[in-house]
Amino acid sequence: MAVRIVLHQDPGAVLLERTPPCPEIAAEPARLEVRSRKPQVAVDRTDYWDAVSVRRPVELGAHLHELAVAAAIEAIGRISAEGDRLSQIENPNNTIAGVAEGEMAPDEVELTLRTAPPPVISVTPGGVEIEVTPGPLRIEWPEAPLRIEVRRAQVTVDTDVPPTVDRAA
Repeated sequence: MAVRIVLHQDPGAVLLERTPPCPEIAAEPARLEVRSRKPQVAVDRTDYWDAVSVRRPVELGAHLHELAVAAAIEAIGRISAEGDRLSQIENPNNTIAGVAEGEMAPDEVELTLRTAPPPVISVTPGGVEIEVTPGPLRIEWPEAPLRIEVRRAQVTVDTDVPPTVDRAA
């Protein structure tokens, strides 16, 4: 009778299981700051006003007051003189033409022209300032779990031995 031996082999194994990492990314938005300056224009007309006799508001008010007082006094005098002239029309030696001749303006007029300095103009150009501040970027890589499973190799031996009786003994 023959002994039968059966070997069963179960190979070992290493099982690696890893979850792929998922990075967490957070970005804050960038900051954009725009500042603009408008152009500035300054006109200095002081020399021009002085040359053409332009007065400041207070000076002009005082001057107009003086002119108004003088004009009122002159008007009173003119009205009085005209009354005197009208009374002279009745005088046989005075004609109406003679009275009217006294009212006429003189023939000559004097006109004086002079140059005035131009106003001083200064210009300050405007501009635009742009400032960009990039937002920070935050990246976090969490640890990914790693699972390792080891299975040992096995060899199973089965023997099939028939029962025998030793008769010789």
